[in-house]
Amino acid sequence: MRCRTALTSLADDVAFTKRAIDAQQGHVVLVGHSWGGTVITQAGDNDRVKALVYVAAFAPAKGESTLD
Repeated sequence: MRCRTALTSLADDVAFTKRAIDAQQGHVVLVGHSWGGTVITQAGDNDRVKALVYVAAFAPAKGESTLD
């Protein structure tokens, strides 16, 4: 399933991604490009997510913002 968000806010994008994860059967691999890296970093904290893939993306550490 390929999902695109409206880029309204980080919280909305993460919530949308979490809903997409919940709608899938089995394990999930999240792929993020650019801003999507920030989104998958937060949304990927889920036992069903088996991998996060960053493609030319922001990859903030826990507790770090994209601007850091």
